This record gives sequence, structure tokens and C-alpha cells, in this order.
Amino acid sequence: MSYVSIEFLLFFAAVFILYYILPGKFQKYILLLSSLSFFVISSKTGVVFVSVTTISIYLLGILIDKFNCRIKNISKELPKEERKQLKNTIQKKKKLAVLSACVINIGILLVLKYSGLFVTSFYNIINLFGVGKTAPTIKFLLPIGISYYTLMAISYIVDIYRSRISADKNFFQLLLYLTFFPYIVEGPISTYSQVSKQLFEEHNFDKTNIILGLQSILWGLFKKMVVADRAAIVVNEIFDNNKEYAGISVIIAVLLYTIQIYAEFSGCINIVSGISKMLGIDLPENFRQPFFSKSIQEFWRRWHITLGAWLKEYIFYSVSFSKGMKSFSKSLKKHTENKFLQASIPMLISMMSVWLIMGFWHGASWKYVVYGLYYYLIITLGVLFEPIFDCLFKKSRINRDGKIFGMVQILRTDFIVTVGLMMFRANTLSDMFSMLVSAIKNFNLSIGPCIDAGVTLIDFGLILVGVAIMFLVSIIEQKGRNISEVVLSLSYGKRYLIYFILIAFILFFGIYGPSYTMQPFVYGQF
Repeated sequence: MSYVSIEFLLFFAAVFILYYILPGKFQKYILLLSSLSFFVISSKTGVVFVSVTTISIYLLGILIDKFNCRIKNISKELPKEERKQLKNTIQKKKKLAVLSACVINIGILLVLKYSGLFVTSFYNIINLFGVGKTAPTIKFLLPIGISYYTLMAISYIVDIYRSRISADKNFFQLLLYLTFFPYIVEGPISTYSQVSKQLFEEHNFDKTNIILGLQSILWGLFKKMVVADRAAIVVNEIFDNNKEYAGISVIIAVLLYTIQIYAEFSGCINIVSGISKMLGIDLPENFRQPFFSKSIQEFWRRWHITLGAWLKEYIFYSVSFSKGMKSFSKSLKKHTENKFLQASIPMLISMMSVWLIMGFWHGASWKYVVYGLYYYLIITLGVLFEPIFDCLFKKSRINRDGKIFGMVQILRTDFIVTVGLMMFRANTLSDMFSMLVSAIKNFNLSIGPCIDAGVTLIDFGLILVGVAIMFLVSIIEQKGRNISEVVLSLSYGKRYLIYFILIAFILFFGIYGPSYTMQPFVYGQF
């Protein structure tokens, strides 16, 4: 059930009405029943797997919580050595419990999502030695949002382990946290401490929340249905039949995919944030004008913010503060007195795990691993060569804080991201390199092939108008102003004119438009 379908809008309308007409004490149960209904409708038997995930972290979370209490309540009257030994024993049991939770849930994800890749790769390797076997086809029906709720489950159990939160004794509350229907498909990835209180407490009908929520939904529908899905028609045709296109057509397809995935993913987040806002729940921010970034590091702090925050908190820090990394850092200090290398090398090693997992998380294909390593390589080169760049800029007296240099940095970052997204969208790495060669070697300025790809010049005009509006909104928000509050502060006439224009675009150029083709959410596949 897609967020942009009529069925979903009717589904949410029913949830919204029940949510506010029944007593507040029933609200969390309405959310749970509606979330499970949404999950079953969208994923059918996949509900079994999310149930296993919930049961495992529920039981192990309570167990870890008990271990935390036992450590906290160790009698100070015991001898120091005995206290230390007892604490170490309990700590080992804690580690075993959290490790068990991670193994169970990551194991489910690996089997359901990646077993086909592993089996195919194994057969490809043995066939190099002349075995000549064909890999069996292995494909499981993936539960919706498995990559998202698995990360949330791990964050929950690790936060209990770190004594940041207490285990929830209410199984159904924990189930709601993992399956809340607005964020189950594409996120944002929310930690228990960010949303639990909001999910479980009562909410009064708030007119401002309703208006802000509807604004966000309209904005998301506009980006998804008018811009992203129209761009997807050209993107799908050229990327899937890349040998038939060359020159400017390939370049246009690559640029359109960058527009498509941003408009679609951020549009989806706008929709789910708006839905949640109407229910009195604020979800964490997932996008912050990423294409105004001056470096790749900054870009990933602004794009899919919750995934980056999760990787930083639960992978980067875990590796950085591990015993192995601490030992390596000590050893490095003995072998070099260079402070820059002492700080940079351990950081870059820890960061490699982040980018490997980030790439692998996106899909069951080795191209996604290469996609993650692509960014890791660029960041690594930037970190290692920074002292040289700093010296060169000082000698040449180039103002690195100036507006012109800042614009160059933004364009450079956007170029790197666009190339990365080309890799992300291409069916194979071979296709990507083939498209790059055809774009340069057979360069021409004819846009005729793009027109023949399924859209008209009017459609291109609509995409440009949509991009211009998105760019204008991004500029306003880049200056520190919230666009929803800006619109809300306008006079009734201006405000409702904006609403009318958005609705008209959605109705006439979106789902009911002659060129519209329903496209599945790209990130919904992950």
C-alpha cells in the first residue's frame, strides 16, 4: 500500500478519525492495530519476522536491564577484588545477551535479503576453478522495512546495554515502536528515546499540528508525484536501455536521477512526517538542504541524516572505542610522533566499517559495497591531503571562506554525489562505465532521444518548474527559516493560493495527469 495511493489516503483518514474520536487512552492501541494492519496488507506473512525481532529484543532487553540493576546494586561492603570480579562476570553476561540479540536480528536480515547474493557469489568463485555449476535461485519475500526496523531494534538493545534507556516491560509498546506505519517503509530511522514517549502518550486534537501536517503531506506529494515520478520515466528508459543512448541523453538521465531520488526520498519523508505531525508525533529530521554541502562529509550529515547518525553512534563509536582499536592507537603512537597520523589513521580505519555497512545496507549487490567505498575513498583522500591543500591555499592566498570558493566547493560536492548516484542507479557497474564512455566518446547535443523516452517537452518544463520551486524552498530553509512556519505566517489569501497551486499540480500533473505513471518508492526496496 503506497503512501501516494488512494487506498492509503482512505486508510489514514479512518485511522485519523478513530484516533481523535475515541478516548485518548486508546490512541496507542489504535496506532498499533493500524500499524499491524498496514504491515499485514503490505507484507502478509512478513509479520512473522518482525514478531520474532520484537520477541527477541523484548526478552533480551529485560535480561540486560536486570544485569544493569545487578551491577548498580553490587554491595560496596564487598571486598574490592570481589566486587570487580562480580562486575566482570555480569558484564560478560550482558555482552552475551546483546550479542545474541544482534546475531538473531542481523541473521534474519542476512538470510532474507542477502542469501541469494552470497550463494551466487560462492558459485561464481568456484566456477573460476572449472566446476561449472549453476547457482540455484534463492529469493525470499522481504518484509517491508526490514532494513529499517532491524537497525531500530539494534539501537534499542544497545541503548539498554549502555544504560541510556530502561527496557520496556510492555511488549505491545515495543511492537508499536518497531512497526509504526508512517516510518516502517522508508524511515526516518528513529531511536526509542526519540519517539517512544510520543507514541505512547495521549494527544489532543491540535489545529496547528493538523495544518502543519497537511502542508508537509502536500509538499511531499508534489515532490513525489509531479517531479520524481515524471523524471523516473526518462531515467528508467535510458538506464535500462543504456546501449541505445549516448551524449547529452545520458547526462540528462543522470541529472534527472539525482533530481528523482532526492525529490522522491525527501518527499516520502515529508509525507510520513506530515502524517505523524497530524497524530501529534514529531519524527527526527532526515534531510537538511544536502545539495548546499561544501564537502562529502557535510553532504552525508544533511542526507539521510538518521542513517548517518545511526552508523556514527552504533558502528563508528563502537569500533573506535573497542579494545582492538585502542591497542592499535597506542601502538601507532609508539611508531610515529606525527600527531596528524596518530589522529587520522585510527579514525579512517573506524570509518571504513561505516562505509562498508552503509553500502551493504542499501542492497543485495556488490555494486552497493563499491558505492560505499567510493565515498570512503574520497573522504580518505580529503583527510590525508588536507595538510597539503591547506598549505597550498595559504601560499596562493585563496580565501577558503569566501563566497566564490564556497560555490566551487558546492558544485564539486554535487558533481561527486551525482557520479555516485549514477553508480547507485545503474543496473551493474559495467553499465555505469559503459554509460560514462558513451556520454563522453559519443557526445552530442540532441535531446530528441530523451523526448522519445516517454515524456514531452511539457513534462520537461514541469520538472524544471518543480526543481525551481524546490530550489527556492531550499534557499529559504538554508537561511534558517522553516518553510512551513513561513507559509503559516502569510495572510489567508496568500496561504490558500499556495495550497491551491500545490493541489492543482498534484491533481492535474500528478496521479490524474496524462503522463503520470505510478513508481514504487526507491528507498522502500531497502
